[in-house]
Amino acid sequence: MDEFYKLWMSGLQRLMDSHIYDPSGKPYPARDDFNMLNARLERLLSGKLSENEKISILTGLRGTGKSTLLAQLFGVASEKRIRTLYVDAGRLILEGFNLNDFLKKWENDAAFTSERPIRKTLLLIDEVHYDENWGLFLKSMFDRNKANTDLMIVATGSSALKIKINPDLGRRAIFTEILPLHFREFARIFGGITDKNTPDTSFIFTSSDAKSVAKKAMDMSAEVNKYFSSLPIKAVENYFAFGGLPVFKHINEPLLVNNAIKSIVESVIARDITAMKGYKSQALSRLYSLACLIAESEKITLEKLSDSLKLKDNRTLYGLIDGFVMSGLLFPVKSYGRRHHQTRKAPKLLFSHPLFREALLEGAVPGRVAGRKYEEVLAASFRRCFVGSFGAEMYFDSAEGSADYIIKRPDRTKITIEVSASKEEISQIPSTMKKSASTYGLLIGSKEISLVENNIVKLPIKYLLLA
Repeated sequence: MDEFYKLWMSGLQRLMDSHIYDPSGKPYPARDDFNMLNARLERLLSGKLSENEKISILTGLRGTGKSTLLAQLFGVASEKRIRTLYVDAGRLILEGFNLNDFLKKWENDAAFTSERPIRKTLLLIDEVHYDENWGLFLKSMFDRNKANTDLMIVATGSSALKIKINPDLGRRAIFTEILPLHFREFARIFGGITDKNTPDTSFIFTSSDAKSVAKKAMDMSAEVNKYFSSLPIKAVENYFAFGGLPVFKHINEPLLVNNAIKSIVESVIARDITAMKGYKSQALSRLYSLACLIAESEKITLEKLSDSLKLKDNRTLYGLIDGFVMSGLLFPVKSYGRRHHQTRKAPKLLFSHPLFREALLEGAVPGRVAGRKYEEVLAASFRRCFVGSFGAEMYFDSAEGSADYIIKRPDRTKITIEVSASKEEISQIPSTMKKSASTYGLLIGSKEISLVENNIVKLPIKYLLLA
């Protein structure tokens, strides 16, 4: 341990700099989630860090920038003269050590104890789940640190599966899922567009009625048009192709991006889903094929998937799909209706970003599912606007001739949504609005903004991208 510890500490600043700065020495742009973490750091400094903020755990797909977030936090903390340590649990385990071993060595070297840190201290742990006792370790750190407000821990885990099923932390930590980039983040990170005066159109989901949506959209139309005209050429096209993951900022070859995305999917299968107990190796071997089938299917049926994968029962199939959902790769949308109806209907399965569908299908996306990418942007917007809000849910309407989706907001009111790359016909919306008693309906994909029948708003797709 002594030799490894010395090597790690001597190379730590270089490692952090490689995450903070690009090859030209320019700092990488920070994700929106950094502001949340930096605010907690400020509360650590001021002694106002709440009990459950002492441990923050960042989950989510590989490639979403979690390690970079830790490095950027390391840089800010160092500038503020906070005692800071970054450790990669995966590297520790590879060397034959664990988090507890490393912490003891650090405490001896820095002459402090977790119970009485004396000065403000920040512990950053990357890939925490590689230590099989990580939950117990963090629980112990929380209990030891209970009497002071001088120690803050931020940990990441690409394996959302292990993190979500670990029982040791309970209410002792705040869990935050780091989602793929939304379009405004993409434009800032890849296109150099500043946040200042960037339109936020989330009002399309949060307004009280259709007239309010239409008025706000029209009032903002010049600003929205100006924003899109300032973007680099093919910005929207590039967002769908590779722009969901900041890890691809410096990869310009489409083939390399495609291979890297498929590698992420393979890693989710090999490292995350296989970590769950109870799967048979025969079923696990079919996971990549399952992802490809979902990518190319317009309508998912359990029978079709089971037959294609030669699975004997739907329970195994449900387990495999649930693995993809828990890893963050897929987002399930339940069928609208009574609970027993929902359980009999297969959910609509959307990828967390359109780039995964594109990569799994080698760029040859069939016309029947080409429009699904806009549905995936809609699902991502819903998660940003409403995740964490009690009672917020998203459904699809499985009836023939109906609109695509129903969003139930935290106040229990509903919105009906039809989304497409280019569409003007609203005939599918009224029946779903009536069925769900929706407050208003949205047709997203129209050329122009218009209010129809006082309760349906037609909007261009760019309003969804900015939501």
